[in-house]
Amino acid sequence: MEIRFVKPMKVSATIIMETDSLSDDQTKVSWSNAGTLKYPLNILIPMMKKHVAKDMDTSLSTLKNILEK
Repeated sequence: MEIRFVKPMKVSATIIMETDSLSDDQTKVSWSNAGTLKYPLNILIPMMKKHVAKDMDTSLSTLKNILEK
């Protein structure tokens, strides 16, 4: 899927979410992203990674809970 940011600047990135069934009641969920920011905006990458990772982890936990019900 594609994730789009509008603030503090317009930019988009590709997000890949994967699920692997480990057993009938266990699911491994993971994600990765790919995108680029040109100079000088690339200095914001560490900050963006921190915020996106937190939100994606929350989304993955929600997905995991839904899959394992």
